[in-house]
Amino acid sequence: PLGSCGQGLALAARAGAVLADLEFVQFHPTALDEPKRPMSLISEAVRGEGATLVDETGRRFLSGVKGTELAPRDVLARAVGNHLASGHRVFLDVRERPGPTFARQFPTIALACKEAGIDPARDLIPIRPAQHYHMGGVAVDLAG
Repeated sequence: PLGSCGQGLALAARAGAVLADLEFVQFHPTALDEPKRPMSLISEAVRGEGATLVDETGRRFLSGVKGTELAPRDVLARAVGNHLASGHRVFLDVRERPGPTFARQFPTIALACKEAGIDPARDLIPIRPAQHYHMGGVAVDLAG
């Protein structure tokens, strides 16, 4: 991702620090899929307000996923990633729910969409999973 290249971890390793748990990475299931800009995360709260995930045909593809749009992040990120890997595109549909209140409820997300040329009131929002958090780092103890 832009601005995050692991320089701090590389510097620590070169200085002799022990690194731990580098394999643990959290992926957020819904990030704005716009190649010309850094990926903006789209909060679970949007799905909590009733937004749905659909593919390019308009079909809700999460029917086999327990919890559908409100499934845990790891489950949903895998489902979205698998659907993308099978050749589909994935979108967040906010046109009906939260609908007309979307921009007021989620102004930062609405602005990111606008800057990407997307009008959430009439357009589907293209999404994909994005790296959100890295749980690994420099191993420390009580003395540092």
